[in-house]
Amino acid sequence: MENLRNLVVALLILAAVAVGALALFGNEGERLVGRPAPDFTGTTLAGETVRLSQFRGRPVLLNFYSTW
Repeated sequence: MENLRNLVVALLILAAVAVGALALFGNEGERLVGRPAPDFTGTTLAGETVRLSQFRGRPVLLNFYSTW
């Protein structure tokens, strides 16, 4: 029973170190804060296709929702 407890503690410590390392060093090149949003295509309620780039220079409010 003591060996199982030690194994669980060791795994928790390893998981904490891995999460900390990812927080410090992971995805540095993926940060998009302060940069323009990537262009994408969507469909309006009227069925028209629009691109985000059509609204460049104007404020845009996107509402993503689900009916789940």
